[in-house]
Amino acid sequence: MASSRMTINWFSPLPPARTEIAHYSARIMEALANIFDVTLWTDQDDWDKNLEYIVPVRVFTVDALPWAELNRADLNVYHIGNNPQYHGAIWQVCRQHPGIVILHDLALQGFMFYYKLPLDEKTATSYTTLMASHYGAAGKSAAERVCRGEQSCDSLANVFPLFEPAVDNSLGIIVHSRTAFETVALRQKWPVFLLNLPYKEISACNYGVLSQRRREPPFHIIVFGYIGHNRCVDSILAALAALSRKDSFVLDVYGELWIDDLLPERLAVLGLSQHVKFHGYVSETELDAALAAGDLAINLRYPSFGEASSSQLRIWAHALPTIVTRTGWYADQADEALLFVDPENQIEEIKAILNTFLDNPELFAGVGVSGRKILLEKHLPEVYAEALQEVFAEINQLKKHALVNLMVKRVAKHISALSGDMYETNHIVKVSQEIHKAFARDEPEVL
Repeated sequence: MASSRMTINWFSPLPPARTEIAHYSARIMEALANIFDVTLWTDQDDWDKNLEYIVPVRVFTVDALPWAELNRADLNVYHIGNNPQYHGAIWQVCRQHPGIVILHDLALQGFMFYYKLPLDEKTATSYTTLMASHYGAAGKSAAERVCRGEQSCDSLANVFPLFEPAVDNSLGIIVHSRTAFETVALRQKWPVFLLNLPYKEISACNYGVLSQRRREPPFHIIVFGYIGHNRCVDSILAALAALSRKDSFVLDVYGELWIDDLLPERLAVLGLSQHVKFHGYVSETELDAALAAGDLAINLRYPSFGEASSSQLRIWAHALPTIVTRTGWYADQADEALLFVDPENQIEEIKAILNTFLDNPELFAGVGVSGRKILLEKHLPEVYAEALQEVFAEINQLKKHALVNLMVKRVAKHISALSGDMYETNHIVKVSQEIHKAFARDEPEVL
């Protein structure tokens, strides 16, 4: 354990940004502030001002980085997810100043393909060269197929996740799923730590006795989040449409759609126009109210890209029984806490679960209660903050050696670019600036 409070710069999207990572940071900030001296850094124009009652909030821009503050902190923590809108600028800071990367998504194919990184001609790169750099000829060939429109970048995620560019400059990596831990550790390039994803307990309602929920239809099934193709909405709709007792269910969908499966025309063809309600993006309060009033959740991920599920932790906070795919992070969870379906036989197994639910909904109460117990034992912010304290102390001990190695790599890169006159001014300036960024306590100067 660290003997004194560490000073931490925390780079993360913040509410009201429409990303779960923003809400994750907000939920745990009070627990972090009890242990660390934290400063929140954002590139957003707007954020939840209530955070400023807990910790300072500062704004950064990539073209005018706060070098003094970055270097004075014991550690800088960068949150990387798969949406370039929320994590692109954070990645740029991470590339220039080493720190700890909390890697929320292992598969960053979409991020690296769509994010346009403004670099000079000496360091200019592209999706194709990134793929070639990290995965050789096979990666380059796959990237070229994507660029020709023959394949989607997301379809490559299981073979070529492309998280490496996001963590190349890191002192250490924190992940929240065993799949991500094993994949990163296999590279043997960075210290990597597996922590349980945190979620704040919801205690405003009585969750202990699910018999208070509906005993008679129609029962409400909840699906929420960022609804893309790997959320298997087509399988859910097919299973619901095939039920002889489908009138006993209402499917409530909350979130942003990235698919066409819920178009009115498709629902009409399936005979589900009166059974599916799309509510769009709603506030945290509205979503929690819907989960508290729901009877069953469906939280499928196939393919799973190695991420832990804040969505599932939110569901568990409400002790709501949940149908999930036995893959990725979900496959590591206890059988008694979830209702698993085989990804290769989803439709039939979802149908079977729904029919069993209709025959005896009370049997499902224990599943939700078991999930909530796991949440309270392993996933509370206070537990997470204590685990971070141990990780940060360990990485801080290694930081000086890591910084020297990074400095040597940077200097070597610029020295190798020298041609002709070794004392060319531009190269000497770049070398001095890199050394200054790594160790200086003030803004870099041109020497």
